[in-house]
Amino acid sequence: MSMEYPTELHIEPMKLEYEGVFDFDSLYTMILDWLKEYGFKVEEKKYKHKGSGGGAEMEISIEGQKKVTNYYKYTINVNFWLEGFKTSALDTKEGKKSISSGKIKIEVEGTLNLDYEEVFSTGFLKKVRSMYNQYIIKKEIEAIWYDTLYYRITRLHTMIKKYLDMQTAFSKYEYYLGE
Repeated sequence: MSMEYPTELHIEPMKLEYEGVFDFDSLYTMILDWLKEYGFKVEEKKYKHKGSGGGAEMEISIEGQKKVTNYYKYTINVNFWLEGFKTSALDTKEGKKSISSGKIKIEVEGTLNLDYEEVFSTGFLKKVRSMYNQYIIKKEIEAIWYDTLYYRITRLHTMIKKYLDMQTAFSKYEYYLGE
């Protein structure tokens, strides 16, 4: 008897850390806009804020979900941890702008969900689903749907690094999907 093929294929978190001055509001908006541009429905899953003398601590989690087909769904999670977070006003040509400083950690991860509506989730149909995934569409799952999600997440991670002007703000897969 073969093992059951998973209905969730996870992409390991892509992490980055940055310490310095940055525009958190614009970074957050850029990530939301990117997710929406690719058809994801976005929800803020967690928001924690704790003030302190040396700056605030924050934890924010965003989840984007996209139903790709009736069988496949993408989930992208972006998690932020901020320490020593402070905001101040900066005078620019356009007027006052809010600027942030502190340490920020960001994690971008994803999941490819198969049979997300659980049409084939009970009894005999569950076995049929597993065999179908394992033997008939395994290459399609892994080479098309999983890879596309992986490269999308890599692209978002690279955009965040570019936004923060990090030295490693590139990816060898940056234009892999022709975008």
